[in-house]
Amino acid sequence: MLPASPEGQLPGGFLSEEQWKATVGAVQNLAQRVRAAGFPTTALEKQATHAAKDWLAAAVVSAVLPLPSVAAVRALAEALDSFPDLLPHLQTARAKALADDLPGRIPDGYNSEPGAGSGDEDPDAAWRRYTSYIRVTLRIRVTDEAQQELLQHLPLSVIDDLIDQGLIPTRNLAAADDRSLYLRARLTPAQVPTQLLAGLGWDDEIVRRGCITRLAEGDVTAIDDLSSYSPESGSLASQLRTVRESGDIPRSLMGRKWLWPVLEKIAPHSPVDLRAQKDFGSWFMVRRTIRMVRNGHLAQLHSEHDRADMFFQRAWDETRALQRLTAAARWEAMNIRAYLRLLSASPNPSYEDALMEIRPSSARERTGEDRLPPQPRANLERNREVIRRLQQRRESDYVLNPYVALGLQDLAPEPEWKDAWRTLRRRLSGEGEAMANQAKDAIQDEERGHAVPGSFRLPLSPEKWEMPPPGNAPFHEGAHPLPRRTGPATPDEREYARSQAAEDILRAACTGLGLPYAAGTSPVPPPESSSK
Repeated sequence: MLPASPEGQLPGGFLSEEQWKATVGAVQNLAQRVRAAGFPTTALEKQATHAAKDWLAAAVVSAVLPLPSVAAVRALAEALDSFPDLLPHLQTARAKALADDLPGRIPDGYNSEPGAGSGDEDPDAAWRRYTSYIRVTLRIRVTDEAQQELLQHLPLSVIDDLIDQGLIPTRNLAAADDRSLYLRARLTPAQVPTQLLAGLGWDDEIVRRGCITRLAEGDVTAIDDLSSYSPESGSLASQLRTVRESGDIPRSLMGRKWLWPVLEKIAPHSPVDLRAQKDFGSWFMVRRTIRMVRNGHLAQLHSEHDRADMFFQRAWDETRALQRLTAAARWEAMNIRAYLRLLSASPNPSYEDALMEIRPSSARERTGEDRLPPQPRANLERNREVIRRLQQRRESDYVLNPYVALGLQDLAPEPEWKDAWRTLRRRLSGEGEAMANQAKDAIQDEERGHAVPGSFRLPLSPEKWEMPPPGNAPFHEGAHPLPRRTGPATPDEREYARSQAAEDILRAACTGLGLPYAAGTSPVPPPESSSK
């Protein structure tokens, strides 16, 4: 117990009786508030009229510590008008701003003195987050760094509330832990790598991206599976169903290269605006024309000669349209025409005309051969040599391209052509079986290096007309944000940033007064000597 101050003498630290009375009144009011909250204040109330100013400051701070941190700071803030030296200057300003829930009153950059924190701890971090949180709720933009701090420290339910209210911009987020990955899925779902979806248990997105992969591979069954996973996915599925029903491909889809495989399957006979879509038109029509040649050969094997002639004629007609496209497509058209001239039903194939179709051209010509890459140019020269040798040998039954003759792509791998040949042999008889066997023998002769003059390459640039790799599909486009997995934030959770800032104010006050700090406890007041 501190002794009473002598008659007429002010306790230490007070400069006037007026100041002393105001301070004592503020202390008594604060004590009543703490006592009303259920915490003892007997020592403080007994010593309020006798204790020195520095002792009162320490005792007041000690008395409010059992209160919730925001309530404790609010109690200190109310005492500050009559007890202005209760807290350091910065903490005084922050306490008043926090009591009114208006941290924006404190200018940015008005921070603690260097070394004010303990160790590597940033003494201003909690206040900075509190200020940023209030700004976000008021739709005031904060920096990327400030937003990242909030995302890392606020309760997840609070962040989910802010996301649902559209208060968190979709900026790039680091994904170093489960929390960050969850927030990326909530804010920027397109940035979540496919291999991390399983860790999130995000089954809908796994299936949606799987559907995109299947579409890119040409799987038409994925169209109906895609509909329900996001508005964008539903819109795409609707467009593809319309194409499947109408047989016409709109320009908007022709420009999406990853969709070409499935578009080819659902609308193989679609008209194409060659002037508007040269890239798609070249790919689509070269493939379609060569497919007609292969179908013609299959019809021949089955002795459907009229049908074979129809396919070959359609292929011939398609080459006219190809003449209006890129140099690569034009040369493919001329190469196909040369091939078809050699397939004439006449016993005397048109070797001269075939050579004219793929005659060398100068750089001045529109179809300049020098525009082609090395490999197709080499294939062109090979085909010319094949025709010249046939012209000399006059072998009208020579198999120009045994792979194509079996209805396959040129240079199909051995398992593929053997399976095709075995299937055909089981189904064919007579002339068709003999033709299939002749094609098989020609492939084996070429593999052994015995084929003279060799097979006619069709197409010239097979890699250019291949299916686009499915890895180029935009798996992430159309990803819908992951639904929240937290409940609505509680009042305490919504006060978290403010509470943390309040705790830092209390911690700084205790440090300045030489008191230990532990939230929710009341440390022992300083010894009596401090009041003398």
